[in-house]
Amino acid sequence: MFLPAAGRPGRKRAGMHNKYLSFAIRLILGSVFIYASISKIEHPAQFLTVIENYRLLSTAQSHYAALFLPWLELFCGLFLMTGIFVETSAGLISIMLVFFMAALLSALLRGLDIDCGCFSSGADGASVSALRLLEDMAMLAMAVYLYYFYEPWLGLNNWLQKMKIFRIPFFLLIFSASALHAQTTLTILHTNNINGTLENCLCADHPLGSIEKIKTQVDSIRSKNPNVLFVDTGDFFSAFGDKQKDRFSAQAQRLLSHDVLGLGDQEFSNGAAFFRNEIYRKELPYISLNLKIDGIPNLPSFKNIRAGDLNILITSVISPDVFRFYDKAAISDIHIADPVSALQAFLSGHSADYVILLSHLGLEQDKMIAQKFSALNLIIGGHSQDVLEKPVRINKTEIVQAGSDGYYLGKTEVRFSKKKKVIGFTSALLPMYIRLANDEQIAALARRYDFGFIKKSFKHHKLPEPIAESFLVRSAQSCAACHQKQYEKWRKSAHASSWKSIRGKKKTKSAQCVVCHVSGFGRPDGFINENLTPGLKAVTCTDCHRIYPLHLQKKNKETVERIDASVCRRCHDTQNDPTFNFKKDKMQITH
Repeated sequence: MFLPAAGRPGRKRAGMHNKYLSFAIRLILGSVFIYASISKIEHPAQFLTVIENYRLLSTAQSHYAALFLPWLELFCGLFLMTGIFVETSAGLISIMLVFFMAALLSALLRGLDIDCGCFSSGADGASVSALRLLEDMAMLAMAVYLYYFYEPWLGLNNWLQKMKIFRIPFFLLIFSASALHAQTTLTILHTNNINGTLENCLCADHPLGSIEKIKTQVDSIRSKNPNVLFVDTGDFFSAFGDKQKDRFSAQAQRLLSHDVLGLGDQEFSNGAAFFRNEIYRKELPYISLNLKIDGIPNLPSFKNIRAGDLNILITSVISPDVFRFYDKAAISDIHIADPVSALQAFLSGHSADYVILLSHLGLEQDKMIAQKFSALNLIIGGHSQDVLEKPVRINKTEIVQAGSDGYYLGKTEVRFSKKKKVIGFTSALLPMYIRLANDEQIAALARRYDFGFIKKSFKHHKLPEPIAESFLVRSAQSCAACHQKQYEKWRKSAHASSWKSIRGKKKTKSAQCVVCHVSGFGRPDGFINENLTPGLKAVTCTDCHRIYPLHLQKKNKETVERIDASVCRRCHDTQNDPTFNFKKDKMQITH
């Protein structure tokens, strides 16, 4: 417990105290903490995400911190500004800053690329950096000065004492404010125009996407929040009727466990019969207000979802114009009503605590719909593939959209009061960076799909034969547990950096180059790409040492073939390495 000035032992009142300096520090530190608290109080769910990204607290601890810390910052800032409880507030701020600095330092040491949450809830916030650490150190110095050397001047504390107003522990005020701020948060995760993209684009500048990462992010958010909806507004499938790819996409869609699915035109890029026979399943939550399909008589037009005490109403519309380039015979089984008329009739007979429209009209049409129908609280758009980093607000209707190809997962959070009134709204796009974890099941689908193209490359190009199926293909890291010394020497060899050598020459898409710079290329369990099989993007132990599966149980020499020149000549041939000398060059990598 922080002692008042008179009761704190060893306090030096001479030399360091200065009422003008104390006053200036009070105003600076107080204004900083008030400013820092406002965005976090307005957007607690977003601030919660920032806290969770540090990976230091449990889920329950993160929730308490997201609710409590902003109010503590606010009251400490207000008390400093007004000159009330200055030393106690400075002490609490000092403790907070020590924890903040420890979290920042931990994130820097772990190389986390996350928002620091220092002066905002996370939206448009600054990333963790050494500069943020220095700023916290400067504020800590100011707080410590106030705690030990504060000199009252132009504050309300003396006035309160004269009025005989007792110091009420302001923790009670904080908890009272938090109680008054009781709320329900609805988290809506959304995608649109996946376009049959099964995995990361592997683009050279900004590798983003896709559903193999979206699945892990959705699962993580669902595990930490009670009221989460996951929706897609359509065009989940390829634009040009790639049946093979769309069959893989259909399997992936079932793994994603959406709460609601809207329909786009690309669901029918292979014709209505293909959708009906190979994509549609009764258990899939497809809805459409204005599209009907022959052979699917009970396609729902809307869905009611309970989120706590809230009744959420979701419907979906599509524009007839999106089919203007389609073969009329292929979509003759599809019947589309005017979306505006359909919405007018629907909304006149339905209501809920919150109404969401999954729109496949395009952004400009979404704006028109928002103008016409004030009953719509949220429009989640698609078709136009706009990257809306901030929502578009028309009257009281919010419009969001998340680009295309699974580059982003849209995350919208709506806060409701006890009376079910909207008291807060935030929306952001979460980039699906390549460093994010893959969902194993969807990644396996992507590997199977990509392997089909790898097999074709062996037919079209003269490539070295893949390692025989009777031998293992493994990452070098998997060998390190038993062969640490050999692994450390391998790490310094040219084999370990073989992928980097062709990446620098922009040859990572060339099968002729890839085959000799990765492990197991041409096998289903071998290298596919650096997103799906990152551990195999090098010439690993199993490329040189022909290792039988029995080696995993009996780690002896009989389970490993002896290296001879033919193993090396597979890649170091006269065309690729005309100066190769087996005996001489082997010495460079012997371990």
